[in-house]
Amino acid sequence: SSGALLEVLELQESELPDDEVLPFLQVHSLSFARGGPGADETSDHDRGAILATSRLRVPWYYHHMPVLDPATCICAGPHMCYAEVGDQHRYGGLSKEVPPGQLMIHHYVEMLPQHRGRCSTL
Repeated sequence: SSGALLEVLELQESELPDDEVLPFLQVHSLSFARGGPGADETSDHDRGAILATSRLRVPWYYHHMPVLDPATCICAGPHMCYAEVGDQHRYGGLSKEVPPGQLMIHHYVEMLPQHRGRCSTL
């Protein structure tokens, strides 16, 4: 197998018309944070401690992270492309939403000690 991400990209591209390129994919995210039922309050320095202490999950997923073709985006931020290439063959290409069952970003909001409690809405 070539890896899950490459398989998702191949699947998404296979669903396009022959003359269309796929410059952007919107990937859903699921946030999680410290605490929650069964959270193991081990030392922050133990292997796997961050994940062991983080059992809080949001009950929904949301648009979060793009997968970008670097030939089409000349300025990207963490959540979107801010400036596309003006090439007549690529500018204005499709943006597809990847179903959560194919690819999901696990967005950790409290990895560093100074971020604890940052996401009190979880």
